[in-house]
Amino acid sequence: MLGIGVLTVILLMNQFFLMVWDIIGKGVKPIQIARVLLYSLPFIFVFTIPMGIFIAHLMAFGRLNQDFELLALKGCGVHPMKISIVPFTLSLIVTGGVFYLTNHVVPDANFKLRKLLYTIAYEKPTYRIKPRVIFSELPDYDLYVLEVEHKTGHLEGVTIFEKVSPYRTIVAREGYLYSRDSILVLQLIDGEIHTVDENGYQKVSFPKYVLRVSLEAKTKYHGARHRTDSELSLSGIKQRIVEIKRGKGSTEYKRLRVNRLMVEYHKKLALAFSPVVLTVLGLGIALSLRKVGAGLSFGIALPFFIFYYVCLVGGETLGDRGIIAPWLSMWFANITLGAVGVCLFIRNLCR
Repeated sequence: MLGIGVLTVILLMNQFFLMVWDIIGKGVKPIQIARVLLYSLPFIFVFTIPMGIFIAHLMAFGRLNQDFELLALKGCGVHPMKISIVPFTLSLIVTGGVFYLTNHVVPDANFKLRKLLYTIAYEKPTYRIKPRVIFSELPDYDLYVLEVEHKTGHLEGVTIFEKVSPYRTIVAREGYLYSRDSILVLQLIDGEIHTVDENGYQKVSFPKYVLRVSLEAKTKYHGARHRTDSELSLSGIKQRIVEIKRGKGSTEYKRLRVNRLMVEYHKKLALAFSPVVLTVLGLGIALSLRKVGAGLSFGIALPFFIFYYVCLVGGETLGDRGIIAPWLSMWFANITLGAVGVCLFIRNLCR
């Protein structure tokens, strides 16, 4: 429990600084910030529970080995495999729990998190706009501002680039951004509209100009029916693969989309099976060391945790691009760590 708690706090703080820090101080309600953290927890638990089991086995069996209790049990005729039955049984139970998380809880939490972030963006449309950085998430427009006041929606030094015909460039000294009935309203003050077409260059000055952007398409996209790949269960992934194969699109497009879905499919299974792999690895390492305390256990677990995470993130990228097979991209860390654990465990059994 100590290992799970420490790792959860570390990853939760990382999520806090990556996501929540981006919305604090911008007029977002505290209850919404709390919900962002709450919906981030299930995915964090998918990592921290297996690593917590790994640390627990290091500490428990390391202590038994340190106090020569394992040697005493061997002297009494108790085979080490009998001692390992309990942790292996526990790992299978934890695997069932992690599988439930990855297949049911995490997809729903990801879906609710995305809808919540959209709600925040709708209520506070300026919260994702950063000064002197082009904002490209508006339909048909790119937005660039010099300064932004997130609580009031006030903008200074506004430049708008239209991405569809007639491809206008709109410049204004200041403006206000707010939303109303699925419409994003940008009220501009003291500016110019620049247009270049087959008739030449035109410039129109204005004291006030109101630009309305419909968010209806994005509202439908974030509706209750549509789910992204990470928001699907295993059955949902299979169903979407069938829909893609039967739908329209080039062969290459279908191949890449199916690849991404298969990566997500194997990701859920690989994460669910990780408690068994880390149990074998933890027993193998603990039985090889003469002294394993709490500090050393965390020190040993950290590089394995980093290795697993890097393999998962890197493998997902390679699998999505079709560079390596989807199953290998997600199972590589399990196969590698499992092989190391089995070798160490067998070596200790033969000693």
